[in-house]
Amino acid sequence: MKRNKVKGYTILELLIAMVITSIIISILYILFSMLSQRCLAFNRNEFEVTQISMLKNTLKRDFYKSDYLIFDLGQLTCIGNNQTISYSLGDGFVTRRLKENSNVDTFEVKVKQINPVFFDEKDLKILKNLSIRVDFLGRDLGFHFSKEYSSDILTNQKFGYGN
Repeated sequence: MKRNKVKGYTILELLIAMVITSIIISILYILFSMLSQRCLAFNRNEFEVTQISMLKNTLKRDFYKSDYLIFDLGQLTCIGNNQTISYSLGDGFVTRRLKENSNVDTFEVKVKQINPVFFDEKDLKILKNLSIRVDFLGRDLGFHFSKEYSSDILTNQKFGYGN
């Protein structure tokens, strides 16, 4: 009697192939997991960088374009050019509100410290310098803004002329 031999793989060969395939798949899974975690961390850092940069640029623009600045109870008010902009420096958020058309911008920034310096220390109304320290990726980052006033603005504010 003649036996027909069927060509194929043995069970041992199939098991070895399955073990090698499972090792490769597990290595790829670990690599993908590490890559996705780094991508999420990068996105979080990028979001924080964007928020702080937008806040700094917006605050700088409003600070220098305004005629005068008032700081009271954690709120900065920029007055000038027929518009009033107020900043509320809250816990974890900074809100910017344009009073003329009720536009509101919110920046997700953790403000740690605010140091206002007033033009006249008796009056404590007109802001001269403002230093803000924020939490940036676990470290302190400081911004400093100075305001130069014209004599007309200071005279009108101090003595009430023109208003």
